[in-house]
Amino acid sequence: MISAEGLSGVRSEQLEEAIYDVIGDLQNSLVSAEELQKVKNQIRVRKIRAMDMMSGIGILFYMGGDAAYGDWQESNNNPQKIELVTVEDVQRVAKKYFSKDQRNVLIINAKEGAGEEGQGENPRITQAINMIKSIQDPAQLEQMIDMFSMRLEQVEDPEEKAQMTRVLETAKEQLKKLKAAEQE
Repeated sequence: MISAEGLSGVRSEQLEEAIYDVIGDLQNSLVSAEELQKVKNQIRVRKIRAMDMMSGIGILFYMGGDAAYGDWQESNNNPQKIELVTVEDVQRVAKKYFSKDQRNVLIINAKEGAGEEGQGENPRITQAINMIKSIQDPAQLEQMIDMFSMRLEQVEDPEEKAQMTRVLETAKEQLKKLKAAEQE
């Protein structure tokens, strides 16, 4: 998936065309080894920062996302796999998966007044809760609850602690439902 957000005044069509130009470049010429290493470093830093956010909810996102795809421990293996990617791999994948006949384009325009502070719930908390509700393996959920409980003990900020507690309670409720379903 490729996503982009344009600056104010940039039309969606212009942004879409710029994306196609980059895809074309990736398909027709190899990126430099330096550029690939820069991207690998950015991915590593982004993951570390995301996992550190809110004293642990980030870890829950990564583990939960990996659990939804079959193995919550994949978070530990992912950095090694990323390091194996070559410039040739980038070009091969761009040619195979980003062909014109495989494109689905979704353009979302913001509502007027969107982005005002203090409206609604933290979207990351909502995402975490929805992700937890999709987990169907009690063992994975139990391990995530244990890890998250340990992180919760270290949180000092009351608002952050309340959000994390809500996520943890949702995980416990999901585990309870799964165990009840196993006994039926």
